[in-house]
Amino acid sequence: MIVDRILYIFILGALCLCSACENRKVEAEAEQPQTKSEKKKEYLPLDDLQGVWVDADSQTPFMWIRGDSAHYADNTSVPALVRLTRDSLWLGQESYWVEERKGSRLSLQTWSGHTVSLQKTQHPEDSLLFMLVPAEPVVYAERTDRDTVSFCGEHRLHSYITVNPTSRKVFRTTYNAEGLAVENYSFDNVIHLSVYEGKKCLFRSNFEKTDFADYVPEEFLSQAILSDILFGHTDAKGVHFRAMVCIPDGTACYMIELTVSLSGEMAMTLRDY
Repeated sequence: MIVDRILYIFILGALCLCSACENRKVEAEAEQPQTKSEKKKEYLPLDDLQGVWVDADSQTPFMWIRGDSAHYADNTSVPALVRLTRDSLWLGQESYWVEERKGSRLSLQTWSGHTVSLQKTQHPEDSLLFMLVPAEPVVYAERTDRDTVSFCGEHRLHSYITVNPTSRKVFRTTYNAEGLAVENYSFDNVIHLSVYEGKKCLFRSNFEKTDFADYVPEEFLSQAILSDILFGHTDAKGVHFRAMVCIPDGTACYMIELTVSLSGEMAMTLRDY
């Protein structure tokens, strides 16, 4: 009987000790500061940022913050979602450290360490520049047709190339003169290529940039367009063309050679970029 009581008291004491240790552990964890990743970002109101912001030095329109979006004076730029924390301004997926935010002045530091000084304009007519930017820009490029006659021995070959602009947007991130990231887009093309000998069609096909996925890295291809297909030359192997997969408004391109044989077979070879 006495042994049972002693055992009961021992077990009860052990349970109380464990409970006390667990409580101290919970309290200690609660007192530890949250890490940066654990803290939920606290976004501030955008009321004082509403309006047109111009470059403080040149007075050229920079962006128009309207609601929770920043619009740029460029008809190929995509409006960026605006978010504000106590020390950073987010434009889309990019954040910039706020050096100064006082009244109608705003200074941001870019990833390169450059300071962008902005000033909110007091001239309502400055917003007209942004209002003129269409929500859905039209395709400015026109359909282009080209044809070339070439000879392979006694064979007279007629090649046709048609560049068809589409409404398919290709997005890419660029950086403006101030170092801020701006998301732009261009329109991709579908290009028709056909080769005839007299009335006999040796080859015909429509090409899109995805047709060259085996030759162009995925990351590059996602921001590129099928810029053009150009006639090259004719030899014993057939008619040679150059397909150009390029980053819009840049010099970076991949060149894939297309060779159409007299039997109508087509082969691809990566030549240059």
